Amino acid sequence: MIIRVDYLIYIYIALCACMLAFNMFYLGKTRWMLRRNPKKITGWETIIESAVSQTQGKKGTKVIRRKLSRTQQLVMFHEAAQRLLADEKKQKAVMQWFQDNRPLFIGLGNIYQKKSHMEKSFYAYLVGEYKLCGGTQEDALVSQMLLLVIQPFIYCRENALQAIYSSGESKLVVKAYILMNRHEIRHSRKLISDGLLEFRGNREALTEEIWENWNEFSPYYQVAFIDFIRMITGRFCAKFFPILSSDAEREVKFAVIRYYRKYYYSDAARILRNYTRNWKKDDWEYAAISASALENYPCEKTVRALIRSINSENWYVRDNASDSLIQIARQNRLDYILDKMKDSYGREMLLYKIESKRKKEETEEEDEHSDNGPD
Repeated sequence: MIIRVDYLIYIYIALCACMLAFNMFYLGKTRWMLRRNPKKITGWETIIESAVSQTQGKKGTKVIRRKLSRTQQLVMFHEAAQRLLADEKKQKAVMQWFQDNRPLFIGLGNIYQKKSHMEKSFYAYLVGEYKLCGGTQEDALVSQMLLLVIQPFIYCRENALQAIYSSGESKLVVKAYILMNRHEIRHSRKLISDGLLEFRGNREALTEEIWENWNEFSPYYQVAFIDFIRMITGRFCAKFFPILSSDAEREVKFAVIRYYRKYYYSDAARILRNYTRNWKKDDWEYAAISASALENYPCEKTVRALIRSINSENWYVRDNASDSLIQIARQNRLDYILDKMKDSYGREMLLYKIESKRKKEETEEEDEHSDNGPD
């Protein structure tokens, strides 16, 4: 079968015309909706205000629920609520209305659980934004959020976690992460450690709850939790110490070493010095991270361990060891070390760090003088 070239051209022109017509229709519809949205948001403000003042009965609540079952209406409802919350006089009453109407949002949750991932994510965001989660796992909204934390869509999980953080209950947070771990979901470590800082309850109690369930988590989650605990408390030095001499995964040990860089623990000093002295090519990361941590352990033994590390073949080990050494050793001692050092790579690294520190101090001193100078 032979198709004439001019027919193909006509088909192509027809397709282009259809695409152009569709784009024009879409742009027109978008502009029309944008013009209508401000009026609809203002209408939602009126509806919420009358609901807050209790001028609407059960029939009015049913109307609200029916409207909010549509995502577009839910978005405009949220915009209207945010406008009202921006008014300090209305803020308390509006937030109380959300708490009093939790059953309304429980019903919406049953609807939105069946919708797309993006719509589920927005619903979870609203639950967190208005602090609707209860304090127990039996709470209907908490149950809905626990279902959403095991979804494959990252926005869905993160917004559900934020909603659970807003409950202020550490047991619920740990329960959510246990579920995620059991489903082998690898949520972003950065989002985990930063998200836990958003927890509205007692964060020290949360760290203890995490530790009580430590063995429920894979090394992947343990690393994120150690990073979170490092930002909260120094009371875990003794608890983390056995990990250094255990068969825990490398990333977990690295996280513990970073913890000891921030919080001094005398028993850890010996192990950190051993890592920097007895490094092997395959284990250079232990030496590099430990060399950084030793800046928190100033003593003669540490200085000797760092001098040995500066002679390492690995650039990262030399770099971190020299940084720590100039933090804990006096200038006359550094000059002596430079004179005695035979390794050219190590000597150049230490000399470069000393010069960089000197120039930085001079710049800061000049800036300070210019700030204090005459106007």
